[in-house]
Amino acid sequence: MRAFKMFLLAAAAMAALNAQATDFQVGVDGPRNVVRGHALYLGVMVTNIVGTDTQMVTPSISGLPAGMTANWLSMQFYCCGTKLAALQTSDSLMLQVASTTRTGRYGLLVKLTTDGGVARSTLITVNVWDSFPMVTPAGSYPADVPLTDLGAWQTNMTTLGQQYCFASGSTYTDPWFYDGSRAYYQIADYTGSTSWNACAVAQRNVYRPYVQAHNGSVQGFEVFAEGLLMDYQRSGDTISRDAVGLLFANEAYVHPTPPSWVIANATGWLYSREISFALNASLANERMGNPRSPDLPVLVEMLIGDFDQWFLSKRATYVQPFMVALAAESLIAYNETTPDPRIPYLLKTAADALRANSWDATVQGFRYENGDGTTLQVADENLLIAPLYGWVYRYTGDVKYRTWGDEAFNGGVAWGIYSGKFFTLSYRWSGKYVEWRQKPAGF
Repeated sequence: MRAFKMFLLAAAAMAALNAQATDFQVGVDGPRNVVRGHALYLGVMVTNIVGTDTQMVTPSISGLPAGMTANWLSMQFYCCGTKLAALQTSDSLMLQVASTTRTGRYGLLVKLTTDGGVARSTLITVNVWDSFPMVTPAGSYPADVPLTDLGAWQTNMTTLGQQYCFASGSTYTDPWFYDGSRAYYQIADYTGSTSWNACAVAQRNVYRPYVQAHNGSVQGFEVFAEGLLMDYQRSGDTISRDAVGLLFANEAYVHPTPPSWVIANATGWLYSREISFALNASLANERMGNPRSPDLPVLVEMLIGDFDQWFLSKRATYVQPFMVALAAESLIAYNETTPDPRIPYLLKTAADALRANSWDATVQGFRYENGDGTTLQVADENLLIAPLYGWVYRYTGDVKYRTWGDEAFNGGVAWGIYSGKFFTLSYRWSGKYVEWRQKPAGF
């Protein structure tokens, strides 16, 4: 009898708990600095504390200055006028800032209210800039100096290039990963030997069927449109052209609105690689003669927001230099088509911060952050990172960036390459460092 009474009491307590109205916390992920005339993409994150509630939710934001508007993207694309369909664990918010908005620091209150009357909010601070600080383009350059390990880099390119040329594995340690076709076509260009085209085709034949089998809907860190574009441009193979089109049309991060959940999750800097590769795919589609995607500016703003979180607002809890390098590569490619005065400042800031905070002189490499407070002292990604320093040197003419870039380049060559993936990663765009560290013609 006593046991039955205890059961009834427990059941009543559980029923009372379940009957409680939802209680939750609200947080906002994403950048905090925006230049007038641009947008911030934010993720509104909900942590449920007690109860469940599928009632509709009214979002609001107060404290907006004149000229700044808020758009709840899920509500805009999927639902319900002035309400969200339910209390989501993540949602997406766009703050559009007019060119007339006054510069300054603004406190914004983000609030969610359920139809059951539970309201929770969080206060965020947004900084509106007139512009990021100007980075002065070079007016002169110092005399060229030899790149110490250029010869070893060239030797590794050809000897290891032969070793991995026809590797047909499909794991993430194999040379298709990080775009084997692109790497080998670039080696063909650098050496002037078309014999390397066969290697590019071999790696294409590993990757392209995978894209076709998934109708372009591959994972965000598997998007390598540039090698397929180069294959189409050089061979006229329309299957490669169509594969670029599949990636552009169907890979989730390429078109983040809708589905707006991509924005909600990708506003955090942890997804910078996916956004970088999505921007590359969008640019590749454009280089085939197609019109610019309306989602391409969204990707640019999200990547710029990652630089904010890494180096301006410093909301990122750690920085992985190779992710910064991939984002820099994509923004540089975009800047070549559409010059953006924000980009030089962000890339220079990144180069300074990585050197100050991530460079490990004992191994001549950039520390790999594991995300749990521990790091690895390695130089195996140096050749992916060095081109950032080459670009900043080419833009500014400041010799320290060439010095730092040379140290990164030489450290990466000395460290060595131990898998097909790291071969492709190392030769993905390290040739641009070799190019950009030289004094340009006319100086």
